[in-house]
Amino acid sequence: MFSNSAALKLLIAEKADVDASDCMGRVPLLSAGSGGNPEGIKILIASGSNPYHKVFLGCAPMVHACLHGCHESVAAFLEAGVPVSGDHGVPLPHMSMLQGGDPILVQRLLEARADIDEPFEVRSLIFSIAFSTASFKYWLGSRDKFCTIGYNGINSTPLIMSVATGSFAVARCLVDAGARLDCRNSRGKTAWDLAKELAAPSSLIEAVVAVEP
Repeated sequence: MFSNSAALKLLIAEKADVDASDCMGRVPLLSAGSGGNPEGIKILIASGSNPYHKVFLGCAPMVHACLHGCHESVAAFLEAGVPVSGDHGVPLPHMSMLQGGDPILVQRLLEARADIDEPFEVRSLIFSIAFSTASFKYWLGSRDKFCTIGYNGINSTPLIMSVATGSFAVARCLVDAGARLDCRNSRGKTAWDLAKELAAPSSLIEAVVAVEP
């Protein structure tokens, strides 16, 4: 399913269920998206596959394409008419940063009219448990990436999330694109607060210094 579009067409011709899921709730469109198969994405959507089907984490297939940094997959979803503002379960720009952050991918999402200041909200039970656990570990003193995201991620804008994940090139991209500098996450922190706390490059700290009290 990751790349065999010929087999996919054959299965669809034989009336295979394009939204059939495995024991983890994964559907073919998710596999095509995270596996970097743009042709498969277009075939599945044209055949009626639901681009908003949620897996157990509450995330739609396009989220996983962003998470894995699959540029071609994201482009295929957009070309197939799937808007970035749709009900994907979580904001797409935020998810694109969890594996390191790619300014080009984030720029593509912004050009497709992703909300540059959309706050991150936890909508699934598993996400809630994961963030709560990470936040508690952060409170106990752990400062790894996962715990930092868990503690600072709730209600964070893409700019705040980019700083929390250490995606400083993405942060600079968002600042240049006009992201608001005065937004605060659930901890009351701005991007400037986090940039100082996490020892971001001085050039980035200077770029968001306008929000200094």
